Amino acid sequence: MGENAFVAYTVVGVLGYSWQTALGAVFISGVIFTLLTVSGLRSKMIDAVPDNLKYSFAAGISLFITFIGLVNAGIVSLGVEGAPLHVGSLNTAPVALAVFGFLLISLLMVKKVKGSILIGIIITAVLGFISGIAPAPESIVSMPPSIDPIFLQLDITGALTWGFFAVILTMFTMDLMDTMGTLVGVSFKAGFTDEQGNIENMDKPFLADALATVFASLAGTTTTGTYIESATGIEEGGKTGLTTLVVALLFTLGLFFYPLFSAIPMAATSPA
Repeated sequence: MGENAFVAYTVVGVLGYSWQTALGAVFISGVIFTLLTVSGLRSKMIDAVPDNLKYSFAAGISLFITFIGLVNAGIVSLGVEGAPLHVGSLNTAPVALAVFGFLLISLLMVKKVKGSILIGIIITAVLGFISGIAPAPESIVSMPPSIDPIFLQLDITGALTWGFFAVILTMFTMDLMDTMGTLVGVSFKAGFTDEQGNIENMDKPFLADALATVFASLAGTTTTGTYIESATGIEEGGKTGLTTLVVALLFTLGLFFYPLFSAIPMAATSPA
């Protein structure tokens, strides 16, 4: 989310570059990641970072996701100069629905119900549809949109300028920190770290992350990599690559159910 916002609002919105050039920067940063991973330099860079800082990255990413949830729920709103944040309108129906969803998911998690987050989202969304807080989906199934307008539209030449170096460096740093914090935090949750907090065969997930970034730029989107939300799947017992493949298959099928999924209100997803 941070990299999406950086590209959309800073690189394109403030700096005025085209989104095609921004995708070129994503491609270049992915290639750099791949070369550093294959050469083994990426692992050495991460080994040089103190363990307490590695865990702080995971905590920072999690706090950022929490903040997104608070904003999407309407509990927190943007403020004015000198007071960047305000308490939202807590007496509105969407906020009440989000609070209900949060309490429901929390209760299910305390009771150790499998799929508690997904169950909570579904129940909260249905309640939102029934109560009229959120409009019900007009349809359920549709054909996925064409990706031709964004596929292979990256401008690598435009990104290979001295003025764009800072953008590439920022993307590189953000992806490095995100991946480091995610892998350390998620691996610790799964019990894959040793007493020193090290991960065996770390180069494999790093290479997958780097190649995913390269593919993302070709497909027309920003940096794609590992996500701290994977810890919720690990909490439910999914600790192997098979879990990820099943999730990927479900996301692919989900493209055909976009009208249904897009109708789910933020009041139902923000509690997660």
